[in-house]
Amino acid sequence: MKRWMSFLCLIVLILAGCTNSHVKESKPPKAEVITDGKHYKTVLGSYCWDNGDNGVCVDSVWTKSGKRPLAVQPIAAQPGADIELKIDYDPQPNEVHLTQENGEKEIELPVEKGHFKAPGNPGTYFYIYSVWWMDKKDKHLSNGDASYGFELNVQ
Repeated sequence: MKRWMSFLCLIVLILAGCTNSHVKESKPPKAEVITDGKHYKTVLGSYCWDNGDNGVCVDSVWTKSGKRPLAVQPIAAQPGADIELKIDYDPQPNEVHLTQENGEKEIELPVEKGHFKAPGNPGTYFYIYSVWWMDKKDKHLSNGDASYGFELNVQ
């Protein structure tokens, strides 16, 4: 009997080792904004995500001004401050775009290693951080994408 139980335990351990140790979530990972050592939440917008069992796409509507009613307060930042965009997920997205809106004007901003600079002029700026997990073998195949909204209040 002991021999049979040992064999059964060995089989269970082998099978457990063969499973996907990285369980995918039902939604894309959360993104956060870090400035001046403080961490702030973003709002998840539209996304397409595959949790391994099935895929889902969700469209989130932004208002005419580009803004969506945000569940988080604007983030206070100094003019020209370093702003970090962080997604705690492996693998990291391999394509990113950051769009800034101030009134009717939209500007695509460069993101260098997850960082960008706050505007130099005071005001409230709305951002959409769009990310893609593109397939490494087929550059036209997306394994998931998401957009995140947040506001900076430059003072």
